Amino acid sequence: MLYIKILDRYITIQFIKSFLFSLIGLIFVFLLINLLDAMKIETDQSKKLLYLSLLYSIPQISVFIIPAAIMFSVSFVVSQMTNDKEFIAIFSSGISFYRAISGILILSVFISFFILYIQDKIVVPFNKISQSYLNEYKKNVKKMKAPRDVIFQMNLKGKDSYYFIQYYEPSKKEILGGFHIYKFIKKNNLEIPYLIIEAESAKYNQETKKWFLKKIREIYFNENLEITKINFYLEKEYELVESIDFFENPSKNPTELSLEELRKEIDFRKKYSLDATPYEVHYHALLSFPFICIIISIIGAITGNMGGLRSGSPLIKSLLLSTLTIFLYQIIFRLGLSLGEGGVISPFIAGWGPLFLFTGIAIYLVIRHRR
Repeated sequence: MLYIKILDRYITIQFIKSFLFSLIGLIFVFLLINLLDAMKIETDQSKKLLYLSLLYSIPQISVFIIPAAIMFSVSFVVSQMTNDKEFIAIFSSGISFYRAISGILILSVFISFFILYIQDKIVVPFNKISQSYLNEYKKNVKKMKAPRDVIFQMNLKGKDSYYFIQYYEPSKKEILGGFHIYKFIKKNNLEIPYLIIEAESAKYNQETKKWFLKKIREIYFNENLEITKINFYLEKEYELVESIDFFENPSKNPTELSLEELRKEIDFRKKYSLDATPYEVHYHALLSFPFICIIISIIGAITGNMGGLRSGSPLIKSLLLSTLTIFLYQIIFRLGLSLGEGGVISPFIAGWGPLFLFTGIAIYLVIRHRR
């Protein structure tokens, strides 16, 4: 029993040292890459904003590269012990391979749940701060993109109307360039239009909760979709069924939303017949991603012990397999997100598919590697 405790402590400490070294090294590399990329932005703003943006991006980078750090550290530790014939002594003592690496697996489980926790509590809030500093840094860029909270040419379906918005400015609560309202009634499961309201602009009054439209044309229809009446107004006030939140809910960045916020955003979009697919995909991906740490640790340990105990150094082989595994996972993970957001596959498969695939690989390796 004492021997097992010493062995657990020895392997676990070696793993922690290697993991921290890999994590710090990878964070530095990714920060440097992001810095070099951001330095291409031509702006008169202070570089301090850029540095603060990078500083607050560290939690997101850390979470993103933790699986890679686990893979490299597990492969390194196990391959070194295999190369030094330490596993021969372990096996001769009657201890199995999986019992020997149980400390690493337990730590991987802990890291997985830790990632799941800090994604909501630390990563998302820090992402928002990082993005705000980056937006501030880009303020005077020559080629500025439109603000993310401004709506351009959006079609929305409400409870009794369809809406076409040309340009909506949330800060002024004003629609410019055209605001069309297509009102309908439901009859025999069909939506029959009875009124179309076309306006040049519209402004929301927070006190009266009504919309003030300008240069308006009202077109009325009968059940046969024949025009029965056309009215023209320079100005007119309308009270719509939908609240102001329906119109000014911007296209939020899923990476800046917690699981609870994503759930609310999905419910909101489904309620008003808006596209919720990107948010559903990210929701499932956010839930599944932490658990790849457990699968990666199993695959990394087995690849580190592959090749037989009598062969030469398995270090190079295990590191190559580790690099390939991480690279392959990232490709499949990103491909799944793209296919999910594009509607090719369901959000659930897009988020959980890569994890299920690598879980199958891990099970296959465990069956083949019975030690």
